[in-house]
Amino acid sequence: MRNICSAQTQFRALAAADVDGDGVGEFGAFQELSSGKPVRGRGALLDPSRLSRAFRDVEPSGILRRSGFCYRLYLPAPEGVATHEVGEQKTAFDLLPDADLAEKFWCCYAWPIRRNRYAQRTFFINQEGKILATDDTRYEGDSGPAVGAAYLGSCMDVLVGPIAEDAQGHDGNLWKRVN
Repeated sequence: MRNICSAQTQFRALAAADVDGDGVGEFGAFQELSSGKPVRGRGALLDPSRLSRAFRDVEPSGILRRSGFCYRLYLPAPEGVATHEVGEQKTAFDLLPDADLAEKFWCCYAWPIRRNRYAQRTFFINQEGKILATDDTRYEGDSGPAVGAAYLGSCMDVLVGPIAEDAQGHDGNLWKRVN
């Protein structure tokens, strides 16, 4: 999770993606960060990549399976609403992130592919770099948290509000900060 946050910070600082041309970089999708597809607005692969090749294998569902966990990265579409489709299509950006919001927001969840004694918790990180975790047996395999699960607020599809740090998230779980 920390590597993903570091990659996002570098990608934004480079202004690798700046679709609106305002000189402020936007955060990227897994496939952009790992040079698996061209950076939106540039048409060229990121060189050097900020994440390993393993982050190129995003499934059509938006899930990336790695090291016993499923990962899903979200970027904001207009009005802060996000789905896994934003930025992660295999062929093209059919649903582009909102350029202004993607300059400020992103989040990622990681949950067990299969729960066992080594993989039990679900993790969250966003642009703030804070890692949160929760225990919820519903989050396993293809069943991961909705984008707003670790946020405070009334909408499960929005990633622009305050996070549920040591508080109950929108999914009803207590999300504790991980140091």
